[in-house]
Amino acid sequence: MKRNIVIIFILLLFNFTSIIKVKCISDVEDDTNVNEINDFTTVNDNDDKNEVKDIAEDNILDNEDTKYETSDYSVTNKKNVSISYQSHVQNIGWQVLSYDGMISGTEGRSLRVEGIKINLNDNDYDGNIEYQSYVEGYGWQNWVTSGSISGTVGESRRLEAMRIRLTGNLAEHYDVYYRAHVQNLGWLGWAKNGESAGSQGYGYRMEAYQIMLVEKGMEVPSSNLEPFKSIKISYQAHVQNIGWQVLSYDGMISGTEGCALRVEGIKINLNDNDYDGNIEYQSYVEGYGWQNWVTSGSISGTVGESRRLEAMRIRLTGNLAEHYDVYYRAHVQNLGWLGWAKNGQSAGSQDYNYRMEAYQIMLVEKDKEGPNIDEEAFIYRKLSYKSYIQNIGWQDYKFDNDVSGTLNQSLMIKGIQINVSNEKYSGSIQYQSHVQDIGWIDWTCDGNTSGVVSSSKRIEAIKIRLTGDLEEHYDVYYRTHVQNIGWLGWAKNGEAAGSQGYGYRMEAYQIILVEKGADGPSSNEEAFKVGWLNDGINTYYTFPDGTKATGIQKIDGVRYVFDSDGRLKYSNIKIYADISSHQGNIDFDELYNSGSIDGIILRIGYWTSEDAYFSKYLSEIKRLNIPYTVYLFSYAHNSNEALSEAQNMLNLYTKYQLHPAMNVYYDLEGYSTTIDNSDDITKEQYQQIAESFIWYLDINGIGARIYSYTWFAHNRFNEATRKHLDWIAQYSENNTYNYAWRGWQYTDAGKIPGINTDVDLSIFLY
Repeated sequence: MKRNIVIIFILLLFNFTSIIKVKCISDVEDDTNVNEINDFTTVNDNDDKNEVKDIAEDNILDNEDTKYETSDYSVTNKKNVSISYQSHVQNIGWQVLSYDGMISGTEGRSLRVEGIKINLNDNDYDGNIEYQSYVEGYGWQNWVTSGSISGTVGESRRLEAMRIRLTGNLAEHYDVYYRAHVQNLGWLGWAKNGESAGSQGYGYRMEAYQIMLVEKGMEVPSSNLEPFKSIKISYQAHVQNIGWQVLSYDGMISGTEGCALRVEGIKINLNDNDYDGNIEYQSYVEGYGWQNWVTSGSISGTVGESRRLEAMRIRLTGNLAEHYDVYYRAHVQNLGWLGWAKNGQSAGSQDYNYRMEAYQIMLVEKDKEGPNIDEEAFIYRKLSYKSYIQNIGWQDYKFDNDVSGTLNQSLMIKGIQINVSNEKYSGSIQYQSHVQDIGWIDWTCDGNTSGVVSSSKRIEAIKIRLTGDLEEHYDVYYRTHVQNIGWLGWAKNGEAAGSQGYGYRMEAYQIILVEKGADGPSSNEEAFKVGWLNDGINTYYTFPDGTKATGIQKIDGVRYVFDSDGRLKYSNIKIYADISSHQGNIDFDELYNSGSIDGIILRIGYWTSEDAYFSKYLSEIKRLNIPYTVYLFSYAHNSNEALSEAQNMLNLYTKYQLHPAMNVYYDLEGYSTTIDNSDDITKEQYQQIAESFIWYLDINGIGARIYSYTWFAHNRFNEATRKHLDWIAQYSENNTYNYAWRGWQYTDAGKIPGINTDVDLSIFLY
């Protein structure tokens, strides 16, 4: 028993002596005997002892400032707890222990620390020390406690950063301070109580470090340097003729400047994000437009397709977006560096066909100032529009005041599509078209087609308007180029532009967005030419020169009759010229080509005779396929004579194999000859005359009606006779006949090309 007590005492004495000797190491001068130090170190069996001596000497002698700085704390702080630590170093292995602020690792030898062990000694408090390492290829490892290895051994992996913290009651009495010596950076500032020290994301090795325990309330180490250099974001560009470049970090330039090379694809990575969330990004690519959003590490853009990337957007998600802003900017062909965008805004250009040549990205904590975003980050065409053209199809998009459509080619626009792009404001662009034979079709918006491209129907006019915030900040101006008119004036904000009621095609147009308060385009020309107007009571037609239609007018292939004040009287009429031998020789080709009439009423004869020019006229009419009918002038005094005239009509009708465009006519009006006149014919006799003629032709398959003039019909016919009358003559502006009619002979002094005499002209309602 006594022997055992003696042994224990000797061991305790030995340990106490060792502690005293180790404590003195930090106080030795430059001429310290390294062999003496080596007596109290433990080395790895595979280490070269001489090399270990060198490392120990490095620990003591490398940094005079550190030596004196740490010795001050050793003297002033009453230590109830001490700390020791050691490093596993490249090509060396485990070094000797370092204590309370001493340097562990190496300086100036380009050797990486690969692993660390930290021990608490003589801890009088409940609690422990915990630490973790950021390791090449692994990232942050799990926390370990006093005496455990953090990092790696035998894997040749660099340790890049560390964190150390105290737990339990110990943390209430002490703070733990530490700092790292990092490749290319040297000594960084002091971290404490679980903060990160070293670097992350650069691929830099940690080469040495120091650790100190400081009692609460005592003087602490300080430095103006940051303790931790972290690359929060890395990115790279796939560049024309180069391929994937090396990674760039935290505001560095990726891509090229001054080489005229396009960026074709990008990849962005978040490095060891401490927050829930991710980074997302998308690219505007030549020929594709905006691609879908992708997340960290994915390719946005293209590889191997030789397509330029023109713009990009980057945003953060989740809790990460609450703690950081992401800033980015683009270097663009012909524009150079544009301003900074942030948090999902667009950067670069769109629709100019400019390549993006380089870019920068930065993550900035919410409470810290980021780069200035006052300069424009994104250059884009606010408006794009295209047209579907007769015989051509869809044209390419035009932009901001460009001309869409064609000029001087007599081609109609059959469909339009309009898009608005805006980074600042919500809202859309809406538009509608006035289409041939349809009228105004429903509003559509944002790239949808207005018009009927599958038909042969022309667009004649358009209206365009903005909605939402866009409407509050912009005016939209537009004008049209119209058949037979040319460029009309500018319309804006939903007004009509073009023409309506003329049957004129819209051939081209321009659109421009103007900020509210700014001057828009102006013109003395009307923007919209309207043919047909209805005031709720009457209908009018206005020519493009502003004058109202009066009289007989042919509009869009249809003939109409207007009063002298412009009111529409009759629609869809036909004009027939009444000709007989009185007209003499007629140039039917000139008459036909003039388009001034729609048909001819040809006198077939009178009484029982044939008109002298009937055969000649009929031959020409048939040659030119002019619509026609015939009439016979009556000299009948009674029903028997009327039957004789009907027989004459039937004979001639059969002789010439007539195919009239409408019924034939029996001309009943006053006459006077050298031997007879119509003065003594009664109303009842006229009824018998009319009914006999019509009856006879009807039973022979020929429809017949009565012609007369207004006074005669009112005064010489009874009601029964007037029922057979549908062609009435009255040479005045208005037809005052009180009964139903189909044809109105409105003049006996008409002028028709090809006819040298005045001509009776009639309108027929269809």
